[in-house]
Amino acid sequence: MAFAETGELRFDDADERVGPAMSAAVFAGSRLRGQGVLHLGPAERFTCRTYVEGRPAHVTIWFAQGQVASVELVLLDGAGAKPFSDEPRLKREHEAWLLSLTGLEPELVPLLLDGRPLLPATPGPDHPRRVARAWGEAVSLLDAKSGGASIAVRYARRASATPV
Repeated sequence: MAFAETGELRFDDADERVGPAMSAAVFAGSRLRGQGVLHLGPAERFTCRTYVEGRPAHVTIWFAQGQVASVELVLLDGAGAKPFSDEPRLKREHEAWLLSLTGLEPELVPLLLDGRPLLPATPGPDHPRRVARAWGEAVSLLDAKSGGASIAVRYARRASATPV
């Protein structure tokens, strides 16, 4: 369970790991860099479709101050042709995948009200769940209005700079 301990994700096709210790310069010379598109500008990011830890996924790697800041994953159905279409099932699939990588059940993310944590009485599938680790957190997100779901892996030192 390297991901649980280090936050590094294995990109199967490139046989490489990406995590909080990787710099943009090291990434630029990696095999993974050749499998997608690097978007330059104020929000520098890399996008591709590949296999991550055994699952087909659309991936966005975000950079801040020359380091990997976060990784956004959208698990794909079957051979990677399209995202899942059933939102609650998609959310369960993302959370089951997080459990398999970390050994920890994702917990509800509290909302903050006047600085106090508040949990909903009956959380729905669109309520975020996360696994928090020393290196940062992995959050399972679902936007029921758009039908999109993702996992945002946010590394601790850059948490305030990563897009959601």
